[in-house]
Amino acid sequence: MSGDFTESESELAFLRGQLAEARENLRLIQQRKSQYVIGTDVPPQLVKEERQLLERIGELEQRVERLEETSEQAARLGPLYEQLQAAAARQEWAEVLALGGRIQVLDPAYRDVAEWMGRARDHLQCLSRRLPRVRPAWLWPVVGGAAVLLVVIGVIVVAFRGGLEPSPRLTETRPLHTATSRPTDTRVALTVTSRPAETLLPPTATLRATETPTPGHYTGARPPAEANIGDTWTRPADGMVMVYVPAGEFLTGSGDADSQAFNNEKLQHTVYLDGYWIDRTEVTNAQYRKCVEAGACQEPGCWGVETLDAPDQPVVCVSWDDALAYAAWAGGRLPTEAEWEKAARGTDGRIYPWGNSAPNCGKANYSDCTRRPTVVGSCPIGASPYGALDMAGNVWEWVADRYGAEYYARSPARNPQGPDAGDQRVLRGGAFNNGDRLVRCAVRLWDYPGGRNWGRGFRLVAARAPRLTGRV
Repeated sequence: MSGDFTESESELAFLRGQLAEARENLRLIQQRKSQYVIGTDVPPQLVKEERQLLERIGELEQRVERLEETSEQAARLGPLYEQLQAAAARQEWAEVLALGGRIQVLDPAYRDVAEWMGRARDHLQCLSRRLPRVRPAWLWPVVGGAAVLLVVIGVIVVAFRGGLEPSPRLTETRPLHTATSRPTDTRVALTVTSRPAETLLPPTATLRATETPTPGHYTGARPPAEANIGDTWTRPADGMVMVYVPAGEFLTGSGDADSQAFNNEKLQHTVYLDGYWIDRTEVTNAQYRKCVEAGACQEPGCWGVETLDAPDQPVVCVSWDDALAYAAWAGGRLPTEAEWEKAARGTDGRIYPWGNSAPNCGKANYSDCTRRPTVVGSCPIGASPYGALDMAGNVWEWVADRYGAEYYARSPARNPQGPDAGDQRVLRGGAFNNGDRLVRCAVRLWDYPGGRNWGRGFRLVAARAPRLTGRV
């Protein structure tokens, strides 16, 4: 086990070095491109080299992410496997089964765990066959006596109820005599008391007071001053539909008991946020093109790649700085980490936008379901509690905050804005090529603000009075 882990760590270090080198080469090429007038005299070879580097960086990032998952998983599985072997040496077969089950949750094919669990079941079955099924001598007399007692009690109850209950004719509402029934007639009283009490029904006004407001859709230069969950507003600049997230507290991060959590997701804590609007989907190529045509944004490097430049696909190969420029043009801003996470998971600390059940290709574009970013909003059953779509998978999304691995330990309890200093920026949500673990709502990735990748995009937020610039 230790040898495998060391080898994995060495490969991870090598790949990280390769990734850093590729990013530096990309920076130099983009620096050379900036010397030319965009879209006119940039040498084709330079454009080709840039695209090749983007693809190379994307491949390296995938391999690094997978190896990081493998290394962390190996660190968790090693001690459990050692405990399993120790339990087998002591012939504690029930403990072997329990430990094997925990290991197989993380890796169903880990080493020879399945073989050890098979041996444990065989030993336990043999042991159960050897043990005689002994019943105490007093068991049958007690059972027989209890049965007789139940029969006697049943006879007494039937006889008692037969003597007290009125004849079916006594419950009839018609009088038994031709004369007017007397108010004191016991038979009439029985009929009256058998009717349900009408005063138990709640008044109609109370029922109307608890009705849920009907969601509304709004247009105009600014979002409405008052809104509810389910309300939508269309941003005028680019036609993006936004959903409303009301003010209040929510549970952010992951707890120590979550075996899937990375260290930078801890500590789990409660945060209060003011109300805000957030884009229902990631910004698309068609919407971003409006900004390019207005001269406020630069063209992404991935346009022209057939699998990435459809109008309704999320715009990718954009940096944090590119997203900030788009936000300034559109009249919004990038969400904070906390705003993004609340919009994704609601207030109850759920693992995924739709709840705690495992993802599938109907709920999210992940784990190579399509091997590319899909048209935005393609997985409506994976919507968040506020109606936001594609919050798990499809593409990673830039947020406003600087990255701090231990920021949760010191973040404020109201409207946190991220660390005051730092060179990296945070990405959220996972991408189409990530597995279950990386598309959880609490996962935090980071990169330098100039980094571009074909698995990264963004969405915007707006307060009730939208800001005209992003937070720098």
